[in-house]
Amino acid sequence: MCSMRWRPTPCCRSRHPRPCAAITSAWQGAPNWRTPRPGAGSMSSHDRSRNTHMPSTDTNVSLQPALRLDGRTAVLGILGDPVAQVKAPAPLTARLQQAGLNAVLVPMHVRADDVAALLPALLTLHNLAGFIVTVPHKQRVADLLGDGLLPGARRANASNVVRRTVQGGWQGELLDGTGFVAGLRAAGFDPRGRAACIAGAGGAASAIAFALADAGARSVRVCDIDTAKAEALARQLQLHGVEAGTWNGREPGEAELLVNATPVGMRVDDPRPVPASALRAGLWVAEVIMAPAVTPLLQLARERGCIAHEGRHMMERQLGLMADFFEPAILAIAPERLEVAA
Repeated sequence: MCSMRWRPTPCCRSRHPRPCAAITSAWQGAPNWRTPRPGAGSMSSHDRSRNTHMPSTDTNVSLQPALRLDGRTAVLGILGDPVAQVKAPAPLTARLQQAGLNAVLVPMHVRADDVAALLPALLTLHNLAGFIVTVPHKQRVADLLGDGLLPGARRANASNVVRRTVQGGWQGELLDGTGFVAGLRAAGFDPRGRAACIAGAGGAASAIAFALADAGARSVRVCDIDTAKAEALARQLQLHGVEAGTWNGREPGEAELLVNATPVGMRVDDPRPVPASALRAGLWVAEVIMAPAVTPLLQLARERGCIAHEGRHMMERQLGLMADFFEPAILAIAPERLEVAA
């Protein structure tokens, strides 16, 4: 049985170009308006101190949105519980609009008990092109989609992207694993012929496990506080033709890659998902958590001579895949392409 204990917790290549500097800076907090010139119709500091509730009548304040947002904009959501940690809305919105797609991505905080009722209700929002699914809803959403799952999501029984179909339903796929492996390769780790241990057996863990198998990993072992869940995932991997099994969550053995695919590490008071004894020098230690960027596990891994791989790599490598996936649904709602500066 896995020794980890955690509490449920309250993101390749593509034809889409890199976001332009103006769009990127806007999402990094750059001001989107001009400040009024002194003396040009604005109140003096003395006037403001006497009437702090007076509305501004300064005609020199000119809002200059860097991104398109109007009545024709297609909306994408990102469903999770919590959503305060999500990083995808800004970069994916920028990528979509730089590709000429009039769309925005917004967080949607959804409790687990509300997911079943929410999916059919979302179909009544006719400008909603689809949504990203994050922790802890990936497997629940897959269960609800049923025949609407594409092969990758069906195999792992988890979905992290869902789009509206022309038939008026939902279609889900799983991109986490593809993005994770692409991020590993970009950082210098090729899974082919390598052994991996994964902490977790949920949606992200399943996606990563199958993607590692597809990439030619020699063996994949999984651990979860729910031992039956870990054993079930291992059996599915064996059917996929990879050497697979479970591990105890304490000693990764011959593994060259250790992946934390659980939410443990998102909160400041979370325990480490694996003990310090599991971290030996030279071991690649990877996270799927994006906030904080350096989790306590990664910090300890660096101190013990491991190679720390941050969770942002998985999300960054998925952006192009997500843009491609959502594009048909976005164009069905907002067919007019945006003019994009060269």
